[in-house]
Amino acid sequence: MRIQFISRAVQQAVSSQASAPLKLKTASSLTQHFAAAHNCSQSPQPSLTAPLDHGQRASRFKSLLCKVYDSVASSFAKTKYFLQLDAWAMSGKAGDHCWKAVAAIKQAYRSGSSTLDLSGRGLRSLPDLSPLHSVMQLDLRNNHLSSLERIASLTQLKTLILAGCSSTDDPRSFQSKPLDSLLPLSKLHELQELDLSFCAITDSGSLQHLTELTQLTKLNLNDNRIQSDGRLLSFAKLTGLKELNLARCNIPNLELFLDWTELNQLTKLDLSNNRAQSGKLWHFVSRLDGLEELSLNYCGLLEISGLDFLRNLTKLDLMVNSIQSVAPLSLLTDLQHLRLDFNPTLKTVSQLSSLTKLKTLNLDYCELTDLEWLQNLKNLEGENNPIYSAPITWYNEDFQKDASLGRKEALTGAGPVKIKTLISLAIFNSRLNVTWARENRAFIEQLLIAADGDPRLKLDRDELHDEATRWGA
Repeated sequence: MRIQFISRAVQQAVSSQASAPLKLKTASSLTQHFAAAHNCSQSPQPSLTAPLDHGQRASRFKSLLCKVYDSVASSFAKTKYFLQLDAWAMSGKAGDHCWKAVAAIKQAYRSGSSTLDLSGRGLRSLPDLSPLHSVMQLDLRNNHLSSLERIASLTQLKTLILAGCSSTDDPRSFQSKPLDSLLPLSKLHELQELDLSFCAITDSGSLQHLTELTQLTKLNLNDNRIQSDGRLLSFAKLTGLKELNLARCNIPNLELFLDWTELNQLTKLDLSNNRAQSGKLWHFVSRLDGLEELSLNYCGLLEISGLDFLRNLTKLDLMVNSIQSVAPLSLLTDLQHLRLDFNPTLKTVSQLSSLTKLKTLNLDYCELTDLEWLQNLKNLEGENNPIYSAPITWYNEDFQKDASLGRKEALTGAGPVKIKTLISLAIFNSRLNVTWARENRAFIEQLLIAADGDPRLKLDRDELHDEATRWGA
């Protein structure tokens, strides 16, 4: 049977329908294999080896013919697929930069690559991708796709990026049309990471197709205008889901959007830019006690009761809210990174003194008046805070890495300053308290001298010098 196929393949290769390069390649391949087969059957055997009998020669000849068959079949399959890709690119329905996509697909086919990047090609459709058996990571971000049917054949996919795939150049536009259906994604049973951000998804019911992706660990849905269809979305089958991003989805009521009781395994959750009703934290958040990272910026929060149950949190973002008290955070002793900037109603954070593992804290544009409690911080950022009681001893051995204090209305200090233990100090546009400046003129001069050639010190030299001389004794 294979010999008959080879005969037909040879006839096709030398026919007028075959391209010149294909004729040469096929003829060369056949010549080499048949020459080897002929030599195998005709050439004498080495004297140290027992001569092959007729059956052994026939078996070797058959094996070589099979290699010829595989070589010819592979060559014709590749040529056929490449012609299909070219026809798709010339159809006028592919997209603006489709030839770059064709080149990338051909290269992935030749090399057997596990990664295929087709991002930003302006594609309006996809060619047949089924021959790309080895592709495990596919990037299609920023294209104008309406259908995902061609993706369903890539059953080995583990990572799929569809961010920004909509029918317009700007996926943020209200004229953007969503993908026709997410149903083809339900066939990608090996998928672990899926990015559907900026895809103009509006119907929460379409997300139900994702429940078949039982291997999913990361799901990004940020910047979609998702509206509930009245049914509670269930992700019960996604037992391995660790990271979920719903930022800027403007979901009217998150409590009724998803059955959160099924997501206790979550470790990272982003709910930014989803408005909390009455300024109170959603009840389901306090039940997700496995969370390690949580983002709640731009949520209109007035209070954060319930966060005290999330004892595993190491990173928390609460910027741009109207929080008045941070008392619930006092029990989060594993917290390392905290953002509280742009909370204009926040006047004190003294309850955070128990957070000894805290490394970074951002307090920009709050109404703080007291920071004496601070210790063990590696990086402090705070701009436009009217600090009235801030001991300069912050800048000694208590700090392990960096202390950065921005524009303050007043900066006072008490106690000795150990310049030798200073690791890093930044004072920009600060107005020193008169009394402190008089008592610490020598220290200011010390800083100015030490700043020369010392990359650790970043000082507003002119300002410090003026303060030292203006109120000097």
